[in-house]
Amino acid sequence: MLRHLRPPLSATAIVLVVFFVAPLFSAEITSLQRVDAGLAASAKASHDITNLRNAIADRLQTLDGKDKNAGAADGGTDAKESADALHDLDKKAAGILNGTTSSAGVAPIHRRLARVRTAIQSGDATSADAAKAILDRSCSALNQTLAAWHDLDAHAVPATTNIIAKSSLAALPTSTVMSIMAVPNSDAPNDACAP
Repeated sequence: MLRHLRPPLSATAIVLVVFFVAPLFSAEITSLQRVDAGLAASAKASHDITNLRNAIADRLQTLDGKDKNAGAADGGTDAKESADALHDLDKKAAGILNGTTSSAGVAPIHRRLARVRTAIQSGDATSADAAKAILDRSCSALNQTLAAWHDLDAHAVPATTNIIAKSSLAALPTSTVMSIMAVPNSDAPNDACAP
């Protein structure tokens, strides 16, 4: 009975709704795709950096055990050089993961992208422009941070591996070694938020 009380929806009204609403949904979908790409890139980098830091902690523990067993025997300079190199690499990796006073880290950027995703999904029209601006800044910061991570992974990790080899420690993993399916750093996309 209520069915007869509703006015029929005309074809013109349907076309107007699709014409005016579709671009809004398209912009939201594109923004969500950018956020998802950024979240995936930051999660992978966070995972890779955490694996590296765990490997560094393992090598330091192994080195500490060797020092206690060997005492002050020869090779102490190699052990000290290895420990210093590992501590330096861990500090750099921690800076990339958590951020420093001068640059954002992967983890804070990941959290910011997650908040932007929530803002976009809420559909609040007043925050759409603000969310897009934050998304653009977050993606720019993520690209810079990932570039620093790729540089560390390509140069500092192999250099530290060469130093710790003198102390008979196992090589440190790089992000391309950790995953067979990993994209080589030279082939990584320039924009981590590209859908």
